[in-house]
Amino acid sequence: FNRVEGLSFGVRGQIRPHAPVGPLSLTGTARMGLGDLQVNLRADATRESLRRRIRLSGYNELVSIDEGARHLGLGNSLQGIIFGRDDGDYFYRSGGSLEWTPPSAARRAYRFRTYAEYHRPAPVTTEFAVFQFWKDGWAFRPNIVADEGWEYGAVLDVNPWWGSDPLLTQGGFDLMVQAGSGMSKYGRASLIGRLILPVPLGMRLAVETGGGTSWGDPTVQRLWYVGGSRTLRGFVPRIAGGEDFTRARLEIAKTFTWGALSLFSDYGWAGAW
Repeated sequence: FNRVEGLSFGVRGQIRPHAPVGPLSLTGTARMGLGDLQVNLRADATRESLRRRIRLSGYNELVSIDEGARHLGLGNSLQGIIFGRDDGDYFYRSGGSLEWTPPSAARRAYRFRTYAEYHRPAPVTTEFAVFQFWKDGWAFRPNIVADEGWEYGAVLDVNPWWGSDPLLTQGGFDLMVQAGSGMSKYGRASLIGRLILPVPLGMRLAVETGGGTSWGDPTVQRLWYVGGSRTLRGFVPRIAGGEDFTRARLEIAKTFTWGALSLFSDYGWAGAW
């Protein structure tokens, strides 16, 4: 569920034939939302070894501007249909991509993806949420109006992480570099660092900080945005946006068998330096 498609239904199938290049995984997905009545189609051909996973994809689909946030996943879907809060911002894309990552059994420490896609805007089409439907005049917040046209680009994500024992110090960073051309020429990069420290009384102190910038003329869907649970808790999604951003987070948490309690403070800014 999301505010563009409303409630959607789909089907997925997979076969694993033997081919001259070795074992392949062929996956097909079809999905349609009851709100926008747009058919989402995706076909993936994946070749995986002990060292790498290579996937060739073709698609016509709805996608979030922040794919790492999983706005099309179960958590955001339940939040949207029950409480009327959808943290994602979306656009349609049609095209193909080639992606190179570690094998699925290993932690994803990097990803390289090159693509050719046609982008187009995705308007809001639904006004239903369980705890909002009786309120006159209530509506989901507007979606971004994505720039329309072809984009040819590549993106590199590097995500190392050190430490696996939750009782000891852990840390890592996320580096993203992307470049695109077509309807506009741009480049952008971001770096986010994370550190988790054990503190007395069985608590954990987490610190996160970073920022990003852009060059050239990024499209609306390639700008940086802050707001919402992923970047700036306590504020509505996409409260600020622009060619640059900085953000930080400080949190102390105590974990129990039934869950966790935490105190936190977030900072976020987006605009033009």
